[in-house]
Amino acid sequence: MTGHSQPIETLNTKPTREEFNEDFLYIKELYEKFH
Repeated sequence: MTGHSQPIETLNTKPTREEFNEDFLYIKELYEKFH
């Protein structure tokens, strides 16, 4: 994702489905709040 700065070490790790869903819901909430 653009706008996300991550250390190189974490770029190649695959997040679990749960972590992805939590992040996605959080981003979706923010998006709906500001649009």
